[in-house]
Amino acid sequence: MPTAGSFAQLAASLPPERRAHLALDGGEEGLKGLSDSAQIAQARSALDLARRMLAGEAPAYEVEDRLQNEEDEGILIREQETGDETEKAAWLSVASAIAYAARVGYQRAGELPGPLVSEVRDDAVASLEDHLQQIPNVDWARLLGGA
Repeated sequence: MPTAGSFAQLAASLPPERRAHLALDGGEEGLKGLSDSAQIAQARSALDLARRMLAGEAPAYEVEDRLQNEEDEGILIREQETGDETEKAAWLSVASAIAYAARVGYQRAGELPGPLVSEVRDDAVASLEDHLQQIPNVDWARLLGGA
């Protein structure tokens, strides 16, 4: 396990776009807290969409929609529905990662973020680290050496 704050410190040293990629890497590590294959597929799909958005292949509002859409579906709903603390941490790590990536996407496009992303700040990766610390088998060496 890293020393407290080392993931957040690494993220703070990076420009926003690279920080978003690091956050998405953290979200991928968070998948280790999910056991159901359908849950893993849903979370991975949201992370993949966020990566495509950073590559200029999808709009930020589509990524934000994966957090929670008008039909009350999405990552945040899954987090609220689970009673398992590890799964909750996993969903929150994915949500933190894609919310930060969406914020970067909105900024890059010169657009105002939607309500789920409007409060996300540059230090959002610190909360991602907090969630990841609650998940067994996170590969901190990959995350901390991957920047």
